[in-house]
Amino acid sequence: MTIEYVKGDVLQSDAQFIAQGVNCQGVMKSGIAKQIAERYPTVLKSYQTATSRIMRPEYLLGRTQFVKVDEYRTIINCFTQEFYGRAKEVRYVSYDAIDRAMANLFKRLDEVDYDKVAMPKIGAGLGNGDWGIIERIIEHNLCKRGIKVRVFELDVSSNS
Repeated sequence: MTIEYVKGDVLQSDAQFIAQGVNCQGVMKSGIAKQIAERYPTVLKSYQTATSRIMRPEYLLGRTQFVKVDEYRTIINCFTQEFYGRAKEVRYVSYDAIDRAMANLFKRLDEVDYDKVAMPKIGAGLGNGDWGIIERIIEHNLCKRGIKVRVFELDVSSNS
């Protein structure tokens, strides 16, 4: 099983479980995290509660937080970055944290007997990670274990 790529907005999908990468600083002010925070304030509140209770933010790296936002949908915060920023030469995402988060994601989906998850290209945008490496981590932890992964890519060509 491999990743299925879909052009479009993950928040417009019919996905029950949507995973996103987040930092450990309690800030959701850009990218998909900002869109999710604006659309689902309960996700922002749960996320900020988690980050405010931790004395050492790096403790959150690799953890996942499942936040049910309505009767159908659950947003999964995957703590994949200790920090955030805009410097293009800095890789903010941690590949080890993505690996642990995807393993935790599999365990939780397996517990609820669910085999599908949607996500953007976690860590490859503002996190400045190499999608080739991240893709292999996701395939190893999810696809090879029977989880169907749909990665949504925004079609930026239609905005010109």
